[in-house]
Amino acid sequence: MAASAGLVGLAGFVVLWVGTLVVLFRMDAAFGTLALALALSRIAVAQFDLFWVSISVSVPFLLIGVCLGVGHGHGVRGTASKQSDAVGVGG
Repeated sequence: MAASAGLVGLAGFVVLWVGTLVVLFRMDAAFGTLALALALSRIAVAQFDLFWVSISVSVPFLLIGVCLGVGHGHGVRGTASKQSDAVGVGG
């Protein structure tokens, strides 16, 4: 990586992956575990893979995004239902 993008590119790459792993590690385990496993597997495969332009790169990130979206939606709905229960609204 440092040979093709320089030290600035390498620093950006490290920040991207460390930030991704931190966000996924802090997620709810119901959704974060799958997303973290996908990210870690992508990093492991990338150590032996030369093809960063194929579909095998896009699909894990697509599934990670789905996990983040579902986890966020689940958290928002869970918070809203807890608030409505607290004020006596709803079933």
